[in-house]
Amino acid sequence: MFLTLVAVLAATPSVNVIAVHGPHAEEILKRLNAIPNVITIDASALHTYLLRTDGTFPMQDFEGFSTTPVKEWSPASPDVWTKGVAHCATLVGTPPWKDLGSAMTCANRLSSYLWQQYAAQRQAARVFEIDITIEERRSKASVRGAVWEPNTRDQLLFDVGGTTAEFDKNLDKVLTALIEKRGKLQARNVVSELESSSLGDPFSGQPVATSPVTFPKTCAALPARLALTPAGTLTDSLLARWKPSTASGPEATCKLTFNEHSESSPSGPITVVTTLLACSSTIVSSELNKVVPGTRAPVDIVSERLVQGLATKLCK
Repeated sequence: MFLTLVAVLAATPSVNVIAVHGPHAEEILKRLNAIPNVITIDASALHTYLLRTDGTFPMQDFEGFSTTPVKEWSPASPDVWTKGVAHCATLVGTPPWKDLGSAMTCANRLSSYLWQQYAAQRQAARVFEIDITIEERRSKASVRGAVWEPNTRDQLLFDVGGTTAEFDKNLDKVLTALIEKRGKLQARNVVSELESSSLGDPFSGQPVATSPVTFPKTCAALPARLALTPAGTLTDSLLARWKPSTASGPEATCKLTFNEHSESSPSGPITVVTTLLACSSTIVSSELNKVVPGTRAPVDIVSERLVQGLATKLCK
């Protein structure tokens, strides 16, 4: 019976998720679909939606962080999509965004996160990403491929350029290498979670930031004072730096919430701290690597961002 079970497990096909961009997509999919004992899922359309956006700003904005799951997401969990989009909506609000940089950061991290989650939910053994570029006028053709496993932080890359006459040979070279798990080993961008459970003040132990902050806007509606919870280094820094020049509004009661999670970037693992400052229905946020190179302490950077962001929103 044990031998029978082993034989059944050995015969169970694995799953490969495939994303192909450029000419000859059908030919490439056919080749990858021919790998023995493998089920191939063509997720090129989803990969394009999430990570191949065009335009001036390289981001998929998910219709202002309000869209429901696109049809290409099925049959992965709609809750993963909905919670991810809602996370960015909470951090950056609705468009038009005054802080486009924060919107782009969250959008790009969300796209990477959803692509990672899709591969994991489809129980992919490997993910293939293939790019073909052909310049007929210059008789140039390039084939770039990557393959990775959802449970690792690395990928194998294989990139070959040449003439259009060499295209078939080079395409075969790249696909064969990736199928045989050969290529240049390189760290990939991995966003396996958008936030973790709440935690205490991650800036504890840093000196309180007290230097003046330049307010982008001031108005009479700004509260003259803030009542902040919970106690901590960031709270003390915000209270010390909240000094709008023309403020006459009543004291605002606000709450700080902290989350942190780990990511892997091409330069190595990082810890991202997300801070939310909620004053009634007005919410401002900051995301920052927990270890910031340079001379400024993280609490100095975050408290300045939150003071400036709150003043901007309250003085609309």
